[in-house]
Amino acid sequence: MDAFRTLTLEITTHCQANCVVCVRNKIKYKLGNMTQELFEKAITEADDLYQKYGGRIEFIELGGMGEPLLDPKIEQKMEWLKAYYPNVQVGLTTNGQLLMHKKDM
Repeated sequence: MDAFRTLTLEITTHCQANCVVCVRNKIKYKLGNMTQELFEKAITEADDLYQKYGGRIEFIELGGMGEPLLDPKIEQKMEWLKAYYPNVQVGLTTNGQLLMHKKDM
């Protein structure tokens, strides 16, 4: 059995873009940001589950229907990841519009 290696989290459902190809505008759900507490809990519980089945988190993808750079706590979340999971690679799925504002992250 292949071990689990990747975890994908949608940390926000907010997005400033209005892309015609995106289905996010067709889905009706409450907009919000994942709390720091839930973020940490989701990752640690997923890591525990992965290890139970012989895997480990090697890559965490922050993305989904929302724009992760709109999360006002993105820096806090990234700092926590660096501190508790220093060997895990982190990816962001972004539309790129806010990259200049987050260049120090």
